[in-house]
Amino acid sequence: MALSQRITQAVNRAFVALDDLVGPMSVTSQTADPTYDPTDGSVSKIEKTVIVEGVFDRYDTDRVDGTIITIEDRLILVKPKAGFTPKIGDTILGPDSIVYNILGVDSIIAYDQVFLWELQARK
Repeated sequence: MALSQRITQAVNRAFVALDDLVGPMSVTSQTADPTYDPTDGSVSKIEKTVIVEGVFDRYDTDRVDGTIITIEDRLILVKPKAGFTPKIGDTILGPDSIVYNILGVDSIIAYDQVFLWELQARK
């Protein structure tokens, strides 16, 4: 078995072990630039919403600096989903039913494959 398959299995087992902490969350991405209608002054957005599985957590206090990461920020670990790449500016509906703005996106990659997305989100 290839190492990338073993890593994928390990990530999946970790999510299963976290059972009650893992849940579905919806991420909304703007898929095109907003358009402005000069006749009525409205702005329309084209958005796409994707349901992802992830863990919603707080940052450890030693990572909170009050500027880049605040006490209100959330650390969200998301399993990769085919055809989906989170980006800064997207929003995510947390399990607390609050919409958070994604401020940071990091990935854990090996062998050119994403195994986990780490998102920084803020109300």
